[in-house]
Amino acid sequence: VLIAADWANRHGLLTFGMTGYDGGQLKQMQQAGIHVPLDDMGMVESIHTCLIHWVVDDLHARVNRTGRHGG
Repeated sequence: VLIAADWANRHGLLTFGMTGYDGGQLKQMQQAGIHVPLDDMGMVESIHTCLIHWVVDDLHARVNRTGRHGG
């Protein structure tokens, strides 16, 4: 992941990370992201998963024009 983020940064792409704990190296090199400042891997993963589901649900609503999206 770090090698990919470094490559993307060097090639002008947007890097977006999802981190927990103190964020590690990825938080320092990402251009945008979601950081969950907890020291509990299960809780961090659960929050990340919840957010991903929300994004996918919103995208699905936009593509299918169901009117359920938030924007």
